Amino acid sequence: MRKHNPIYKRALMLAVPMMIQNGITNMVSLVDNIMVGSQGTEAMTAVSIAGQLIFVFNLAIFGALAGPGIYGAQYYGQRNMHGFQSTFRIKLWLSLTCLIGGLLVFLLRDESLIGLYLHGESATVDSALTMTYAKQYLHIMLLGLPFFVVTQVYATSLRETGSSVKPMVGGVASVVVDIVLNYLLIYGNCGMPKLGVRGAAIATVLARVIEMSIVIIWAHLCRNKHVFLKGIYRTLRVPKELAGKVLRKGMPLRSTFPASSLGTRSVR
Repeated sequence: MRKHNPIYKRALMLAVPMMIQNGITNMVSLVDNIMVGSQGTEAMTAVSIAGQLIFVFNLAIFGALAGPGIYGAQYYGQRNMHGFQSTFRIKLWLSLTCLIGGLLVFLLRDESLIGLYLHGESATVDSALTMTYAKQYLHIMLLGLPFFVVTQVYATSLRETGSSVKPMVGGVASVVVDIVLNYLLIYGNCGMPKLGVRGAAIATVLARVIEMSIVIIWAHLCRNKHVFLKGIYRTLRVPKELAGKVLRKGMPLRSTFPASSLGTRSVR
């Protein structure tokens, strides 16, 4: 046991910040639900519905980045910085593809997706008003998806190098900013406009911007430690052989994540 104590300690130092950061990622939506509750049942229901749709997109991003992450951790362990940079660039391409696909689906099928959650509502809930609130919240939240995607690309890569504190700090800051801005924008406190559901969405988007800024700026300021960031954007080309291996390895992971969020069993 004594022989393995350093391993357990390193594992905990890496895992605990990851658990905190992942919990915080989901907490941002929870904060919106709680603080919008005072605006009425329709507003709370709308935020909850839109949050579920965004959550499925988040899971798709996590699944897309899991495949490259397997190879990234291996390359970093081998001190193969060229291979690690290639996995980082693959993450950029995969997340960009998911982002474009997600935006198209949410923009073109917003009413259909929201309507799936409105069937069977009680007579005390105004479905039309709920739909209006949900669309308002969802459309503003779409502005924050690019920031969330970039944050996840950097955060997963940093974790693969053993650095999980930076993403955690960014996540904690995002929750604090979200709570403060919700207080100001939802209720119109301290001279700010009372925006209700739209205020909750704006607060979340700004929180995502803060989170991304902290993670990226902090990581690039420590480039001597995170050497893979040196010249990372010199090119976005990736070896075809590696891309094929990553896609084959990551495809089952991408299909599993969204399926689990919908309560269905994935087909392998």
